[in-house]
Amino acid sequence: MSSEEPLPLYTQNPSDSSSVEIENESPPPSYLEPPISDVPIFFQKAPSNGWSIIFNTRYYRDGCIFVGKDSIFKYEYYRRNGIDDEIKQLHMQGIGIPLFKVEVDTKTSFDSKLVLFKVYTPKPHTSFNIETNYHNFCNVRKAKNAGFTSFIFNFTPHVYRRSEDFQVVLLSHSRIPIHDYVYNDKKYRWIDESVMPFFNNLNQVRYGFKHTKLLPDQESLCDNWNGRYENFFLKNKCFASFFFKSNNHSSIVKEEYYGTEPTEIFGQAASSFKLGKLGLAELRIDDTSNEYFDYITNTNSYATYDSISSLNQEALVKICIATIIKMEKDIIIDISRKQVIKGPVASSSKRK
Repeated sequence: MSSEEPLPLYTQNPSDSSSVEIENESPPPSYLEPPISDVPIFFQKAPSNGWSIIFNTRYYRDGCIFVGKDSIFKYEYYRRNGIDDEIKQLHMQGIGIPLFKVEVDTKTSFDSKLVLFKVYTPKPHTSFNIETNYHNFCNVRKAKNAGFTSFIFNFTPHVYRRSEDFQVVLLSHSRIPIHDYVYNDKKYRWIDESVMPFFNNLNQVRYGFKHTKLLPDQESLCDNWNGRYENFFLKNKCFASFFFKSNNHSSIVKEEYYGTEPTEIFGQAASSFKLGKLGLAELRIDDTSNEYFDYITNTNSYATYDSISSLNQEALVKICIATIIKMEKDIIIDISRKQVIKGPVASSSKRK
């Protein structure tokens, strides 16, 4: 943006600006001037009522996660122009600030990477501060095994109530495009639909996943998982059955992979689209029961889907898991393009 052009108002949607010409070799534009384009077909079936989670993360460096498509632009505006009473009011409502800070331990290898999620925790009578208003919410460790990769998520929802800590295990199959986990005794699955030829032919989405809740009697990669690799293949029907053997083609997404109707869509659009041009991924979470929608419409509060305080714990867990899946997908894509970064990368921020 040139110095002669006025900056958009803080409350104005920056994406309402005029379209820009996209050049393949040009650097990413300012977050204050997102390019204009239509929504990819993959996201057009996303629910109309719900949350839009924006990921400004990469597998090899720290990043942030935002709630609402415009929150990252508001945050960049605040960083560049300082704070005023209007911005303070929005910050108090949880708007225009990162939900999560994501820190990657660059001293460990990709196969044992430690990722730390820090969640925003407002302090009474203080202004928003990116350095001090966050506490450790989840740490993730990765372990590669023959046939699958495990990710251990250790959650600390409340700093002073450690009795409420809990753990979630994500298992990713090495050939079949599924990622399974259990939360609150319910089985869930992320399905990578971008392995299908349809995506390559359409060329609108860099990658795309859908989230489904498995039926109680449906087989999961997490069945009989006790944290140990020994005899796991023999006890788990998914690995032992012909359905999941290695001679199945990994680019085929079968109907059997799905449970209930997918309620979440996650992916990164191609560079010819708004968020894809900026390298940002998006997760659309459905307000399945319309409970929060009813709260918004039936109260006089400032409640909105763009507030970080509008998300419950289940959604936060879902966001953390989606982040790790995205990082793994980034690695696969970069390796396929022979652009993977080798060795540790210096982190620009120090761990708190």
